[in-house]
Amino acid sequence: MEDLFRCGNLCSAIIANTATKTRVIIGVMDGDGLTEWFVLMVTATKVKGRKTMNLYELTSQFLQLQQMLEDPDIETQVINDTMEAIEMDLEDKADNYARVIKNMEASVSAIKAEQERLANKKNLLELGIKRLKSNLQESMTATGKTKFKTALFSFAIQKNGGKAPVILDVKDTSELPDELVRIKEEPDLEAIRQLLDHGDCKYAHLGERGESLRIK
Repeated sequence: MEDLFRCGNLCSAIIANTATKTRVIIGVMDGDGLTEWFVLMVTATKVKGRKTMNLYELTSQFLQLQQMLEDPDIETQVINDTMEAIEMDLEDKADNYARVIKNMEASVSAIKAEQERLANKKNLLELGIKRLKSNLQESMTATGKTKFKTALFSFAIQKNGGKAPVILDVKDTSELPDELVRIKEEPDLEAIRQLLDHGDCKYAHLGERGESLRIK
């Protein structure tokens, strides 16, 4: 095996790697060790200089469609025309569409994970900046050097712009007069739903549930 990766109770290993395809086995682990292995063929595809990883192999026709759907420069009408031009039995078309959908869902999951990682990194960096500034400001205040220059930077402690913050001297809004309290009014949809479930309600009605395609 070339590489072994572990994430939670999932373990994956790359067991074959070529210029265009990578065979990956994924194992589900519990406290007693590996319980089941799944084998996936991951196809690497170049899209505008970047490599995308597909869980399902696609024919050239549907690979092109996936690439078009992932390309922000392709116009919607061009994509619609491409889909309309695909002529095959509904079952075959559904299978191929499902392959493209699953590939793109895998990409979405990977992007979400990366967004979460980057967001955590961003928060960590911002916290580090805040800590450094706070520590430096405390040192400047303690030494009385609230404004000075070095060969590289200028430093100064000064008042922030904008309006001064309002700090309440009461525990909660119940101690404030009505004219100083802002109340947001909104319909209680759950209470209205209960009325509709038990009879007529002149204020609202239940709409039709939407439909969606599910692929298992």
